[in-house]
Amino acid sequence: MASQFSLIANKLWNLDKNRAQIGSNIHLSLQGNAPWNNMWNDYASRNLVSYVSPTLLNGPTYKAFLKLLNNYNPEVNQRESITTSELEENYGFLNEILKTPVIKEAHKYLVQMGKSSSSVTSFKGQLYDLWFKPYYRSSSQRIQDSSGFEHVFAGEINSYYSKVIGFHSWLSFYMKEQKGSLNYLGYLKKGKSPYLIMTQFEWKNQLKKIGSFFVGTSPEFDIALYTITYLMDFSGIPIYLNGMLTKVTCFGINRNRSIGTCYPDIA
Repeated sequence: MASQFSLIANKLWNLDKNRAQIGSNIHLSLQGNAPWNNMWNDYASRNLVSYVSPTLLNGPTYKAFLKLLNNYNPEVNQRESITTSELEENYGFLNEILKTPVIKEAHKYLVQMGKSSSSVTSFKGQLYDLWFKPYYRSSSQRIQDSSGFEHVFAGEINSYYSKVIGFHSWLSFYMKEQKGSLNYLGYLKKGKSPYLIMTQFEWKNQLKKIGSFFVGTSPEFDIALYTITYLMDFSGIPIYLNGMLTKVTCFGINRNRSIGTCYPDIA
């Protein structure tokens, strides 16, 4: 399974023409190495992502992605309501990424593996259910307070336990840094490649003790890789992705009809 996963993951990587080039249209400042047991101490006086090219952010999939980030109440156990305009933005994002070579290749692969219909319309519906269909994260509360996209990309907060949950998107991280609502505390672990990092940060006065995400990857790449990881049960399998040793963890929720979480690790 590792060779199979590695083959499709690297194919998607090579097709990701909308990926940012670190040191060119995106600049990073890792700064201090925070210890794993760190609690709120700040080892970084500046932002992690110091610059992103406006041209990159104006790309169709990036613009469609950014529209989604303010559609959610980050607090768990508070019901999410989806307005008509938000629904249109969800499908607008899917329509844009479905035009890209990365998602087209992911669709082709999933059809070949018997995991998706060859119909683009049906595949879009499958992506919607996996990423945008609301579900309840707590079985005791049974409040539709979450979705795969909100958890993985926008991020959520559990104030009762004083922690950030999910939040595995460099682009969301950058936007929240720019707004001043997120404080990067330092990196926990870095690999040989700058395109994957493990960090600690504070958002809305809550702590993310261990956070990880790809850096610079396009929204369509993240959706494609995580969707394949989940549907093909590749979760936890170490592979070399563009020379970096990584594994992606995914698990389902809502009777496995939706994605509960997905995130990369430095293996």
